[in-house]
Amino acid sequence: MAVVTARPTNAPAPEGGNSYQITFPIEQVRLYAYFFFVTLCGFAMILFNILVKPLIAAGAPEGTPIERLGCGYFNRDSDPAKSYFGMTKFGLNFGEGFDLETSHLTELFGFTNVCVYWDYEPARQIVAMYFPLFEYSLAIYVFLDFINTMLTYKRGELPEWYWTLVKCVTPFNILLIAWFRMIFVFVAYNQPHFHSGAFLGMQIALFSVAVTNTWYVILTGQSYPTIGLSKGKTAILAHTYLICNVAVSAVKMYSTAYIVKNIHGPSYYLLPTPIPGMCLGQVIDLFWMIFNAIIPIFVSYTRRNNEDPLTIKFSIPTPIYDGDDGQTSETTSLVQPETPTVPVEDDITSGYHYIQSVSSKNYVNGRNSAPKNNQVYLSNDSTYVAYPKYFQWTFEKVGDMYMIKSLTSDKYLDGRNPQRIGQLGMVLVTAWTPGYNDMYLLWTVEKVDGNYFLKSKSSGAYLDGRNPEHTGAQILLTAGDRSPNGDRYLQWVIEPKP
Repeated sequence: MAVVTARPTNAPAPEGGNSYQITFPIEQVRLYAYFFFVTLCGFAMILFNILVKPLIAAGAPEGTPIERLGCGYFNRDSDPAKSYFGMTKFGLNFGEGFDLETSHLTELFGFTNVCVYWDYEPARQIVAMYFPLFEYSLAIYVFLDFINTMLTYKRGELPEWYWTLVKCVTPFNILLIAWFRMIFVFVAYNQPHFHSGAFLGMQIALFSVAVTNTWYVILTGQSYPTIGLSKGKTAILAHTYLICNVAVSAVKMYSTAYIVKNIHGPSYYLLPTPIPGMCLGQVIDLFWMIFNAIIPIFVSYTRRNNEDPLTIKFSIPTPIYDGDDGQTSETTSLVQPETPTVPVEDDITSGYHYIQSVSSKNYVNGRNSAPKNNQVYLSNDSTYVAYPKYFQWTFEKVGDMYMIKSLTSDKYLDGRNPQRIGQLGMVLVTAWTPGYNDMYLLWTVEKVDGNYFLKSKSSGAYLDGRNPEHTGAQILLTAGDRSPNGDRYLQWVIEPKP
């Protein structure tokens, strides 16, 4: 049974309330994740030095019963039979204080890393409240990147094997990112193997994200002219990064897996290195952080500034209000059209017309006459005023459809094929060869919300006017499964030449 809603008593918003659309760069979300991780580490260091350091240095509070001296993070003793996991390296007794150089992490691994700053309470509990900002933003990025990869694959820009790989690893990446929170559940000085296991999961997820992102850049043949990176240079840098990261991460993940199994670090962790004051384990940690947390920040920043943003649209059908005509039933939504459109009543077949986007306010530019098929441009008011003839079109009726012809190029608007949907620069004006390319030049033109939509017969896609900043060859063909009803991006104003 359909729901009938009380008729609204408040004035609706000018843009209506049937849909909401947001456009943003996917890589911006990834940058947020890295920002929250870096600030989490800095926040933990501050908390450690202010709150934790004095507590662990002081030892068990005065008056603590002797039977409780070995509780919490004072659980090490000089007697290996009593000490937690037999830790006796620093000669501590139950209840005695310690510092970073004699911490549990140092005793197990031979050195400390950033994790030590949130290993002890109260820093652990406070950092755990900040941690979801990193966790959720990274998980959201992985999901959005999956959507972007799917769309790229559907455009034919990625091979089948890569799409299959992404479909397999994405659910596990999101799960491992969510499980990283277990570092706050499994306390490092009580359950170091489980604590390290959660960190191993995050290493795998970050490595997987970095590798699949690099493959994406390589397989799509990307270049970044704004920073002087040609396709060849980009490929060389990407392959170099991929090889180095695989080598570093293989050693790091094996070492962490060793810790999970054996509680302590592998023997090679303590080998000396040419870097003063750093053993091999610290060098491995450093290089892993560089390749999986530092370099990706710069990669993400570059991609954010150069790649097209993702658009997400949320929509709901128009409610049935009290007093609306017609009876409703369980099958009403199945037999009523999703998009209330009406045939064109205006005589658009007479004379020349301008085609202006409702969303961007830009005009469709037919360009000039040339032997090749020109890209169709979106141009703003200033160009429209200066060169009005480029924006004049005729609508030639062909049955129930139209062929749309540019005055200046003397060619027709070409709807291309489904493989061109979503790609920039793919809308053309094409010379008509009767009996050869007829279907590519046919468009459905119907009224919706007082404006018009233009839908290609060949691709089944709508002409998309984008945003005001999208001028030049940035007009799009948008998939025909979107409804133009309430969607200003798919709506156009068609006005006769004065």
